[in-house]
Amino acid sequence: MPLVSNVVLEVLPFIRSGKVKPIAVTGPKRTASLPGVPTVGESLPNYRAGTSFWALVTRAGTPAAVVKQINADVVKAMQSTEIRERITQMDLEPVASTPAQCDAFLREQVSVWGPIVKASGARAD
Repeated sequence: MPLVSNVVLEVLPFIRSGKVKPIAVTGPKRTASLPGVPTVGESLPNYRAGTSFWALVTRAGTPAAVVKQINADVVKAMQSTEIRERITQMDLEPVASTPAQCDAFLREQVSVWGPIVKASGARAD
């Protein structure tokens, strides 16, 4: 029996058709589209959940006023019912943060996953 890890949105049609049986989701909480499927953390209490995320980033040195305006525009878009519904339909949780909050989150991710990637020997070619 093969074991595959994938994004829920991509395999949901196969799950719904019965071709794939989900055994757990890797996120910190159950997904709305699969409420009966437990998280890995429910079985393995010390498991640290990986979280999928999208972040809008720009190059270092971008003027603060430009970053502030882009962030304001994104936050405004994220408040739109249509945008929130579309994101939710993809089994994602819409979050609009400040540039400082996003920076702190990304730095945390690098500190958690960086050593794992380094230990794995993975390289970007």
